[in-house]
Amino acid sequence: MALMDGDQRFVDALAGERVGGRGGGPREGDHRDHGPFPCQSDITVGPYKVSVAIDTGEATIVYNPSSSRENSWVSFDDGWDGLVSVDGEVLVKRPSRTDEERASKNLERANKRAVVALRRYCVRNELQKMLTFTYAEEMRDRSLGKRDMNSLFVRWRYQKGGKAFPYAYVLELHPLGHGLHIHAAVPLHFVDKHWLQETWGHGIVHYRDPKPLRERDSRERSRRLSGYLAKYVSKDLASDHILGEQRYSIAQGFNVEVERQSFLTLADAFDSVLRFRGETFSQVWCYLDDDDWDGPPVWVFRSPGI
Repeated sequence: MALMDGDQRFVDALAGERVGGRGGGPREGDHRDHGPFPCQSDITVGPYKVSVAIDTGEATIVYNPSSSRENSWVSFDDGWDGLVSVDGEVLVKRPSRTDEERASKNLERANKRAVVALRRYCVRNELQKMLTFTYAEEMRDRSLGKRDMNSLFVRWRYQKGGKAFPYAYVLELHPLGHGLHIHAAVPLHFVDKHWLQETWGHGIVHYRDPKPLRERDSRERSRRLSGYLAKYVSKDLASDHILGEQRYSIAQGFNVEVERQSFLTLADAFDSVLRFRGETFSQVWCYLDDDDWDGPPVWVFRSPGI
């Protein structure tokens, strides 16, 4: 399968360029003999890393060369520069940012990873109903809030006959007056409102079905709901997040599986995504779309749901 219309510009942009000005990449269409193995998609190691999050309709391609033709300095995303040998070995590292800049960048990356993981979890498990749990009296103890929520979900599971079900929740601590609110996502049509209000017992339970969630695409409904939860993840990180503290909580046993492969050429990487079983991926973002992008070349794909 050929690249999609318009994607040739990405191939042209990569051909012969120095990625981010920091290291050489292979030229697209390089047909040199790379070894005796004919099946690149299964066993060949290449610079184009494909990741598909199963049952989420999300995939990425990242250009990540393991070596270059000579020793060169490469900027890593953890705030360090590394002198990389032709064999891909990091010979020496040096800080490329101040401690403050590095800490800020690390927090930003942690935030993005948490948001992506939460979104994929919501989509994989079709979480489309949002609930907000409040306390009648001002309460600011995060650990107690988590214990209350975990206890609620244990009773909820028992009420459902003991069968585990997926959920996700985040804590929002209001700086003034309100104290702790807890926002949760559960499967649609999975709520006995009267039972839940009585069982929570600490305050009011708000039930929200925002208009933007009324999408025909089930995956898009879950993505939009996860966006609401992600606001509170980001807000928490920006204000009073405690280092090492879990940013959100989920039901165990419903994790997202990620399938990874490597390819020698961008065309083969694209082809593997576009032909991925049971999905109809299309590209929704590329590193060239962001003038401020300072990472490696990345392509992002989405596939619709039912």
